[in-house]
Amino acid sequence: MAKQVSDRVKASRLRKKLESGLELSEDEEAWIENYEDTKPQKAGRSASERVVHIEERAAAEGDHEHPEALAAAVRAEGLRADTLLNIVTSKLIQCNDQYMRVFEYMMERSLKLEEAHIALLEVVRDSHLARIKAEGEALQAQYDTGGGDSDMAEMLELLKVAKELRAQNATNPKKKVKDKGKEKPLGSID
Repeated sequence: MAKQVSDRVKASRLRKKLESGLELSEDEEAWIENYEDTKPQKAGRSASERVVHIEERAAAEGDHEHPEALAAAVRAEGLRADTLLNIVTSKLIQCNDQYMRVFEYMMERSLKLEEAHIALLEVVRDSHLARIKAEGEALQAQYDTGGGDSDMAEMLELLKVAKELRAQNATNPKKKVKDKGKEKPLGSID
């Protein structure tokens, strides 16, 4: 194959030399005549020739001792490459499908875990709120019956008195509570 390329390059160089008006040596003239005579004629080829590779074209033109065998070998190599490409692409498609199924499974699992986590948080929150509410109701019932801590009971009594005084001031705004001591409150300027 390399000889064919070098022959074509040499023939092209000699043709350019002739076109530019330079004379060829006897050896060069003999070589170019021999090259032109042995070149295959293009007149007898069919118009529907299918060329897949450059090597196939060279084989079809008869540049080889057994052009049919070379063309068949080149076609087989092309088919082998096509077959390998088809195999590789089909395996890549299968691999992508497997990854897609794995990702779908992982997404479903992640969603289920998140839903379970949220449900767990809601149960814990509800139980805490119910516990706080129950403790509050128990304390309220305890203080309503008069039991419980004495300090807390006193504070509740004072709170009730304060509410009553506020209610009296709201209904009768002219009546003011007099200051029983002569001490001035803290922070007064008078």
